Amino acid sequence: MGRTVGCRIRAPATSGCRYRIWQTIRLFRKSGGAWRIREIAAVSGTSVDSVRRFVGGLVRHGYVLVVKPSQPGVLMGDALYRLVRDTGPYPPRIRVDGSLYDPNTGEELP
Repeated sequence: MGRTVGCRIRAPATSGCRYRIWQTIRLFRKSGGAWRIREIAAVSGTSVDSVRRFVGGLVRHGYVLVVKPSQPGVLMGDALYRLVRDTGPYPPRIRVDGSLYDPNTGEELP
């Protein structure tokens, strides 16, 4: 599908909550692998709920793998995650209907 002449193409955001979360997840992948939601929230400077929602969408679409499920009632029993599909610097966009668009590859997943 071509674009209309004179129409501007919107560039992927390079600031904001999800961009910071995505960059932090990529940083943890390069430095050792597994991470917890609270660690990503602390390093990226975002809320735990924002990270949890974004990571939940990434898990559903196969970008992030749950290495160890959470263990309620256990000290430091939070789930461990690992990034398994690093497609580039821009964060995947999780839409309201649950589908995902990856601006790095141009791919859409239902």
